[in-house]
Amino acid sequence: MGKGYRCNGIRNPQFLSPRTPWEYSVDFLGIRRIIRRVSNVNAPSQTDDAERREADSLVKDYELKISYLTDHFSRIWTRFNFFVGIQTALIGGTILSHDGKMGKALPVVGAALGFIWYVMGAEDRYLVEIYRKHVAEAGKLFARSLQKYHGGSYRYVGEIEETSAGIPMRISGWRLDSISTTKLAALIPLLVTLAWIGLLISEHY
Repeated sequence: MGKGYRCNGIRNPQFLSPRTPWEYSVDFLGIRRIIRRVSNVNAPSQTDDAERREADSLVKDYELKISYLTDHFSRIWTRFNFFVGIQTALIGGTILSHDGKMGKALPVVGAALGFIWYVMGAEDRYLVEIYRKHVAEAGKLFARSLQKYHGGSYRYVGEIEETSAGIPMRISGWRLDSISTTKLAALIPLLVTLAWIGLLISEHY
């Protein structure tokens, strides 16, 4: 049998003449058009990609700021416990050696360390307010991003006013903003410093 032939009705495909490079290029371009059409249908739009990247960056920023605030709380109470230990030792020493030579020196040391403790506590309290504000701003941005996909409301970590409105205060659990826990980290050292100063004044007069 002679060379293969080509026709629309394929009777003997084994005898079809080989395709030219131009015909292969036409078929390849056709396949690419189909692939491109299907990928455009299945792939997410550029807008969705941008929103997803924005949401991911907001989550990372939110987690980072929460972690920084939590670490700062840990540093606050580590310093607080350190100074509590020192002040307890100074008070004990003052009581035991009140009639000795060390009895007059210990209140001076206690007042000086108490003032240092107060300064550090006040600065820590100020930083807490700044970091809480950062968390609040990041939480609000994250909440807006979350509502686009899930709806509903979201309250960021550290939000107190709206959440506490639905929780009644009891004798077993209450909170006053004027003497909140983080404020006590500065108020207690101030009271201790004033107590030492008062003791020095009383001994002098």
